[in-house]
Amino acid sequence: MIAISETGSLTKAASRLGLTQPAVSAQMKRIETMLGGSIFKKGAGGSAATKLGSLVLNHARRMMDANDQMLRLRGNSIVDAPARIRLGISNLYVKEYLKKRDHDLLGDVTIHTDNSAELTKELADGFIDIACVFRTAELTNDMADFIVDEHDEQFVWARASDFLLSPGVPLPILSWSGAVTDALMISALSRKGLPYRVAFNSSDYQAKLSAAEAGLGLTIIPRRMLPATLVEAKEDYLPPLPPLKAFLCARPDPQRSVETAEILSHLSQLLFARAVDPAA
Repeated sequence: MIAISETGSLTKAASRLGLTQPAVSAQMKRIETMLGGSIFKKGAGGSAATKLGSLVLNHARRMMDANDQMLRLRGNSIVDAPARIRLGISNLYVKEYLKKRDHDLLGDVTIHTDNSAELTKELADGFIDIACVFRTAELTNDMADFIVDEHDEQFVWARASDFLLSPGVPLPILSWSGAVTDALMISALSRKGLPYRVAFNSSDYQAKLSAAEAGLGLTIIPRRMLPATLVEAKEDYLPPLPPLKAFLCARPDPQRSVETAEILSHLSQLLFARAVDPAA
């Protein structure tokens, strides 16, 4: 908001902040929705503050000044310290990443986990710097420069070893709220015309695995991540699953730090180089 006022345009403000213009525009729309009015109006000289905008800017500048004063309470070591790298990991990759991670690369890293759609939004809006995500509608064409590496992740149907399906009943599936894997699973069943019902739904990936282990239904999991507590379901009635595209993304930065480059290389080798279907 302050950057727009000082530069006179969304585009220039986005450049100063290191964000995309759509990200700044979306944030402004959220603020204006909360306040119930426009903050800027377009004129011949660029974006100018409205009456409401002038009041809001005064408060915003006071908040920024107060924030700077609060940070100075701990001395220059806090204010001048290099920014921590913010890493977003899809929930599907968390366990494998934490098990195989390089401890020496975590000193200046803050790890955030979520579903791919949310992580992609946060990457576009500048709240995280690096993300390991699956393709979603949020990964738009104007984010092509964010993609560092990619691969096709092969999924399989998974179930408990003692899971039994009664003839003629809809397939009980285990849903993971907000995950792109749900769309993959449901579209495969729909294409084959198989009836199904959601037997379990959770936003917690580990909870979904627990439901599968308890024999509540079927789900899909990357073949290379199939836990020993589950088996691959190879029943003839189950439709084949197409691979799902996964991406390693980073915010474009011509002056990318050595630490960021090392983390990207490590993630690429850890999560992508091994992404080979063993059945191929």
